[in-house]
Amino acid sequence: MIQLIMLTGFLGAGKTTLLQSLIEEYKSEKIAVIVNEFGSINIDAEIVRQDGIEMAELSNGSIFCACIKDTFVEALIRLSDSDIEYLFIEASGLADPANMSGVLEGITPHLHQQYHYTHCLCVVDGTTFCEMSELLVALNKQVAFSDYIIVNKSDLFTDEQYRECLTLVRKVNPTAYIICTSFCRMDIRGIVKSASGLTNKWQETSNTYESRPVTVVLRERKPIHNDDLMSFLRQIADSSYRIKGFLNTDEGTVEVSCVGSQISVTRWEKELASYQLLVVISSVGIRIVSVVTAAMREHLHGELTL
Repeated sequence: MIQLIMLTGFLGAGKTTLLQSLIEEYKSEKIAVIVNEFGSINIDAEIVRQDGIEMAELSNGSIFCACIKDTFVEALIRLSDSDIEYLFIEASGLADPANMSGVLEGITPHLHQQYHYTHCLCVVDGTTFCEMSELLVALNKQVAFSDYIIVNKSDLFTDEQYRECLTLVRKVNPTAYIICTSFCRMDIRGIVKSASGLTNKWQETSNTYESRPVTVVLRERKPIHNDDLMSFLRQIADSSYRIKGFLNTDEGTVEVSCVGSQISVTRWEKELASYQLLVVISSVGIRIVSVVTAAMREHLHGELTL
């Protein structure tokens, strides 16, 4: 029996940080990882990649949507034939996991080892959840179909914001365990060992072809000045749910991670297996193309291209 632990949460809430903690905690045991991205390029897989860990990268849609659900099912069946004890799945930030139990029910006859759906851990950004949950159905579904809700970024939100977030989370899911934390620091092994609190019957997911967000990929043509990069990011940030990637700058290779107007550009010391690029997930639909094009024209000099 393989223990399956699902990680959900909106873009930039801290899922990848939590996945890194899981991998570090269980690195001496037999684990596999599935990393799912809405965009066509899987940036998070680059961040968590480690030697000796079997990893499946599923990009260009939600694993619960028909767009790549078949690929997800194939990965689950293939990994069930592996010598693993744990499977950690990081769902994309706009994933609706309401049908996860149904997916497992459907593939049961084809599995070499059965999966025990142990936990669904939902990471909530305490600074933005109340606002974003009103706009996106998937965020409420993430909370509703989880047994642990991790209200993250306690170093950034106020007591009032936390109370409002807690009230809303409790309204959506009255029975889940709630943990308030910063940088997803918690007794992760204790949580994994705890009894599963997953009780909701599965429903059809809200993830469809039509609900997929528009994403654009910007590829690097030559190193960019760091100041120009910051100006570019500030101009497009308010039109994006999420911006992330790796670029070469005059100050070295950097990791770019933006959630709304929160912009982070930090040095990246490890070797990269992928190309240097940015993935931008739009909050304004197809208009993101003109927003990005205008910002490149104003602040860049041909360093990035669509």
